[in-house]
Amino acid sequence: MTSARNHCRQKRLCFMAAGLGLLLALPGSARAADHVKIGIQRVMGYPGVPVAMAHGYFAAEGIEPELVFFDAAQPTAVAVASGRIDFGVAGISAAFYELASGGRLRLIASSCSEAPGFRNLALFESNEAYRRGLDTVRKLTGHSVAITQFGSGLEYEVGMIAEKNQLAFETLTLKALQSNGNIISALEGAAVDAAVMPGTPGLGPLDAGKLHLLGWVGDLADRAMVSAAVVSQPVDDHKPALVERFLRAYRRGLHDFHDAFADAMDHRRDGPTAPAMLAIMSEFTGVPAVKLARAVPFADPEGRISMDDLAHQIDWHVAHGRIKNPIDPASIVDKRFVALATSR
Repeated sequence: MTSARNHCRQKRLCFMAAGLGLLLALPGSARAADHVKIGIQRVMGYPGVPVAMAHGYFAAEGIEPELVFFDAAQPTAVAVASGRIDFGVAGISAAFYELASGGRLRLIASSCSEAPGFRNLALFESNEAYRRGLDTVRKLTGHSVAITQFGSGLEYEVGMIAEKNQLAFETLTLKALQSNGNIISALEGAAVDAAVMPGTPGLGPLDAGKLHLLGWVGDLADRAMVSAAVVSQPVDDHKPALVERFLRAYRRGLHDFHDAFADAMDHRRDGPTAPAMLAIMSEFTGVPAVKLARAVPFADPEGRISMDDLAHQIDWHVAHGRIKNPIDPASIVDKRFVALATSR
């Protein structure tokens, strides 16, 4: 009798051990999820994180994300470099390149790009400038243009608009107003003539008749990678497995976003999942889905990095005094994780 009881007890222990082993094999099920802080802005151009959260991809990788919101790219990069946050998704700026060249943060994936037919960054103008005849980008010469910070990707895109439309960049008066909110206020008050900024926060004032749209940067300048996902140096050095898991979730989010709004040839088209995707991004940005449908950016489904784009941006920032010394683009990406684009 005692032998039978011992046999049953041994069987129960075996089943318990097997169950524990199964639980340990499942990400995040038997151990606490890794809590990570992710810096981001509430704009349509950073979809990888909110889509991955909504679809449960971070949870599946045993990651508990905490979003930390910023209103410009530069403070996001600074927060990652300082270690206050673990990951960031932001516009690529001169400050990012300087911080990355010092090894304090590393680029691990792209976010969104400017591309014809897609709408990410916008060139807005004040009603007063429009009244005075600024009705086409070719008349921008001699006008003031607002951006968030000098050295930002927004300044770079002003340069690319000037280059593509044969405008003299040095004739433009750039004003760095630190935040998108400040830019909108300046446009509404006619303190500046025009501005390059994310399209998402400008849609409400645009529909209310408080400003005008001169065009979308994807149509006014050459194709360019303008935002990226970055990781802090301590996390990248000491927790590579966490970075891999983050990227698996992040890329699945980008893939879903891409398939909702682009075909297999990367041309703009709405797929069957577009309404659900707009609902996710509406909740994330606080902008109604019907407005967001007019401002859909291009996202590479694999988060691939264009090294040619990085090199071109670095050269431009060096030429315009925003970066002191040339930087090798290969030195600021983590080659263990980065997927590369084949061409610019």
